[in-house]
Amino acid sequence: MKNGIVILLLLTIISCNDGNKNQKYSEEIVKKIDTTHFKFKGFNVGSKLDLLSNGNFYYENYWYGCMGGGENKKVYGIFHIEDKKLKLKPDSINLATLPFTRHNNPLIQTFKYGADSLKIKTEYDLINWGDNAYLLSSVKDDPIFIDLEPENDFQRFAYYYNYGLEPKQHGEYLFYEKKTQSDSLNMKLNLKEIPIEWRNLFLEKPASAKALKTGKKDENLNKIIIKNQ
Repeated sequence: MKNGIVILLLLTIISCNDGNKNQKYSEEIVKKIDTTHFKFKGFNVGSKLDLLSNGNFYYENYWYGCMGGGENKKVYGIFHIEDKKLKLKPDSINLATLPFTRHNNPLIQTFKYGADSLKIKTEYDLINWGDNAYLLSSVKDDPIFIDLEPENDFQRFAYYYNYGLEPKQHGEYLFYEKKTQSDSLNMKLNLKEIPIEWRNLFLEKPASAKALKTGKKDENLNKIIIKNQ
């Protein structure tokens, strides 16, 4: 309960969850547990992290192939928040592997947490921006395409911020968002929220572009000058 109170004081964004956590609690008990829900959702891929007021967490990561196949990984454990630092202590994993043959049933396995291939990020910084809140990790992810450099959450968040996409749009990192973004949209991000080692990635103002000259269509290139607003 102590962790739940800390989240409430930091975010004031507690919502109610009527779901069931790992089938360990009866429906009546779960209804009394407050949950803070962070998520990322892309095309056939996504993640979500639920922080429960009883000190437990539920993490889910999934991907699905357009032609079939996929994986759904669910991780359970406890968490701790102190000085806007979130630490997860995973305990168990439920892994569902979907076959490419759609008619076959998924293979569901349960493991004790620890295998390198199934590990998740366990340390995050909590970043507040108006109505939004972000959980950003300094751990780099391996890129999908081999010609790209590994990136962490701060690098991806800086990219979206510098191009003026945040807080309207979100990249591949966990975030909490109220139904209305009016507060965040009209509020400047306090860069002191960002750990000092990553602060140099962020521009004081989002970048803007202006076309000075448009060449012929067959040149396929416009002369663009990028400048700060």
